[in-house]
Amino acid sequence: MRTTVNTTHRPQWNDPAVQSAAVKAYIEDAIIWASTHTSIDLSTEDAQRQFTAVIALAVQESADSFGAGRYLYNFMEWPVDRLLIQILDKMYLAMPIHASSAVHEWVMRERVRIAAKVGDFVRFKVGPVEMQGTVAALIAREARVIVEVRTSHNAFSNVSVNAEEILSHTKGTKRPPGGVVPPTGGTPVAPRAGAILKEAKAA
Repeated sequence: MRTTVNTTHRPQWNDPAVQSAAVKAYIEDAIIWASTHTSIDLSTEDAQRQFTAVIALAVQESADSFGAGRYLYNFMEWPVDRLLIQILDKMYLAMPIHASSAVHEWVMRERVRIAAKVGDFVRFKVGPVEMQGTVAALIAREARVIVEVRTSHNAFSNVSVNAEEILSHTKGTKRPPGGVVPPTGGTPVAPRAGAILKEAKAA
């Protein structure tokens, strides 16, 4: 079995669709704020849709809740206060959660699969840099793995690697073609996989 990756884009936390989902998760709080702090009429569904679109645009155009608040103050002349900033902050904090759900939907829709298993040796790319290591944990729902990479003689680091970044893999911890020794020196990493997977999910 080979790792299969579709050419469509893996959802990111700052994709418009993901950001819109995060905004909608807390838009009711923003509507309540507007009803008590502004004269905006949100009595109709159309008005609420427009209000949601304005909030979403402010979020998409800004790096954080303060930037979004400044955008709404400058362009919409809203009386931005601490309460609205807190609501906007909730929206930004929700983006990684919605991104994870979007990635899972993408994986299922595009049938993205990772052939590598825990203990396999993999070569992968991070930007322009090619690296190698041993798979310590597999997160199938997001089509990514946690790879243990040797950083020095006795030190290792865990790297999150997406399916589309994997160049090749060798089954098990045996010596891969070309004479390269796996970064664990052939030591099985499966017993540590559970702890590393918990660490990855918490991140």
